[in-house]
Amino acid sequence: MPFGEQQVGFKNSGLVIANQVIIEGTKAGLFVYNGTPALGNPPILSAVAPGTTKDKYGNTIGPAVLTIGNFGSGDYLTFDGSGDMVAHAGANALEIEPFTPSLQTFAGTANPQIEIDGSRSAIFFYNPSGGLGNLVCAIAPLGPGTDKYGNAYNGRIQEITGTGSAFLDSGDLSVINSLAGAMVVDAFVAADAVTDALILHSPQAAGHNAYILSLTGSATQPQAILSVGGNTGPGVTARPLEIFNSDILTSTGIAGIGLVSNLSSVNHIAEIYADQFGQLHTPQAFQTDINVETKNLGAPPGAGGSGPKYWGNGGHANVQSGQAGIGGDTNDYDAERLNIFLGNDQTSQNNTVAATITDGTTPLSHHVGIGQYKIRAFIGVNQEVAAGTITVSLSGPAVSSGGMSGEALDQNPTSNENWTTGGLSAQSFAMTNIGRTTKVILEGIVNFSAAGTLAVQAKTSAGADTYHCRAGSYLEIEPVTAT
Repeated sequence: MPFGEQQVGFKNSGLVIANQVIIEGTKAGLFVYNGTPALGNPPILSAVAPGTTKDKYGNTIGPAVLTIGNFGSGDYLTFDGSGDMVAHAGANALEIEPFTPSLQTFAGTANPQIEIDGSRSAIFFYNPSGGLGNLVCAIAPLGPGTDKYGNAYNGRIQEITGTGSAFLDSGDLSVINSLAGAMVVDAFVAADAVTDALILHSPQAAGHNAYILSLTGSATQPQAILSVGGNTGPGVTARPLEIFNSDILTSTGIAGIGLVSNLSSVNHIAEIYADQFGQLHTPQAFQTDINVETKNLGAPPGAGGSGPKYWGNGGHANVQSGQAGIGGDTNDYDAERLNIFLGNDQTSQNNTVAATITDGTTPLSHHVGIGQYKIRAFIGVNQEVAAGTITVSLSGPAVSSGGMSGEALDQNPTSNENWTTGGLSAQSFAMTNIGRTTKVILEGIVNFSAAGTLAVQAKTSAGADTYHCRAGSYLEIEPVTAT
């Protein structure tokens, strides 16, 4: 049927087939309804000329030239004359603006929560929605800059809170937070070898939770600091642990660690540094609650410094004197000595077979290994009967070389001294004075070819000839390794 010149057009409940449909006029449009058109039953699809906002029944169709869905219900898709698209699902929305270009998403908010801003080559995230002070994250390769609400961003990838931010920029990481009264962190990691740095710190200068980690400096002067705010001391400000390459601690230091303790009202500082010779130093006293072990070396460590140097030699401790001319003679010395002594007088003895001297608690004996030892036994023997002979001797493993002397002091020098080569010494003396204490010395250096127990023994010539050894008698053993 022909349209004619009717303004409204025509109604047809059947099928209309045409190869071309032209709709003209400032208020022209195409409307599709679900049911009978009327006020309150808006079209579910409308294509209108720009500026048309209502159908002829008074239903609002929105400002777009193409609307799919019920605009009034909040569930619709629209396209305007500039090519911008808005998709709504209730209170949520997605908006694409190719002209800017940008993409915005809404979740029950008037302003977007996420926005892709083509003019700034950036993606912005807001909480709760777009506005000044609401920017929480920015991805902006061309940053720094400001978004359309006036929020500043640094780029390239930045997380922002109300008190700080974190961002990546050309391989650098920065984390900044200035919240008072909480554990906060500032961090920066530089990308080049000259200014490589990592800084983590808190503004709580007087708080024990204000931890600080700083890795700063340059390729020639790196420095690391771990500290707790408020801890200070001579030459150190809030730096319980400091590792650096400089002359901060000492005039000769090229690398060092500073430690600060604040367990009491007085700060205690310990420093460790390496000097120009590569030797480790500490200006303070050193204490360990376990042990210190030195490595066995094939030779003394060599010159370098005025102080002594301790080192291991065959499992034993040696000490090398400081460098000659500046406080030492560079000689290598033995550093071990073992002393065993009687704390009390021995009880009366009348044994005729040699037995280890003891005060009932401590015997004058000890294990020795294979190797060279310097031995000294100093024994006080009290004579209880003026008759017979007392013999004091050393007993131990086989001796391959060396020699020892034996001597009974305050006795006849001819008959009461001897020298034993290649063995352990013994010394006898006649009991001539009741109540008198005779001092017996057994001393020398021998080389044991086997390990075993070294002991100081004594005996009398007859059971009636009693004696006892005095408190303070001792056995001294020193390994000999230095040459």
